[in-house]
Amino acid sequence: MWQADDRSKVDPYSGVTELDPATIFFAAFELYRAQFEALETKLNSRNEVVTAEVSIEVERDWRHATIYTADFVVRKTNDGSAGITEVVPDRRVAFPPFSFVLNTATIHVEKLVWDRVRFSLPDGLPDLAALDPVLGSWHWDWETMDLPRSEGVIHSICRGDKWVEIDFGSAPPSAMYDVLDALVSTGVKEIRIDSDFKDN
Repeated sequence: MWQADDRSKVDPYSGVTELDPATIFFAAFELYRAQFEALETKLNSRNEVVTAEVSIEVERDWRHATIYTADFVVRKTNDGSAGITEVVPDRRVAFPPFSFVLNTATIHVEKLVWDRVRFSLPDGLPDLAALDPVLGSWHWDWETMDLPRSEGVIHSICRGDKWVEIDFGSAPPSAMYDVLDALVSTGVKEIRIDSDFKDN
């Protein structure tokens, strides 16, 4: 089982001191969570009603799941209007690109922002049905609207011909490990993780 390193080894503002995946993933999660909490505090300081992590049913289309979870829904008290507000990370964990081996696959890690993680697979996507149990365990249950786990939830899952993009939202690093384990179990040999890409 993957384990995150002690927090004392992580400085998300200036980079990390060790290039192991557990430390990098934990630092990215912690930095996103800090920015999420800062935005929530800012929104709550206004004369508005703020609800965090609101799920919306959407068309499936290019999304893998029909549930999209907004960071915040903000309702103005003066006129009752409501809108979605998302965290827009303005910082990311600084580290040089690195690679590691997970079972029979080589994982390349480049830039990483927790709410916009793309898993690119040069040989194309495997059968995503194999990922449903893992992704579903970290997603909202639309029927009951219950959180799958107390730690947090993935906000959205999208896909292209050769990639899967995940907004990990409040889900902790163990969700990242579960996704990687599931992808590798389908037989893929190479995965590239990046958060710096064009929308294509």
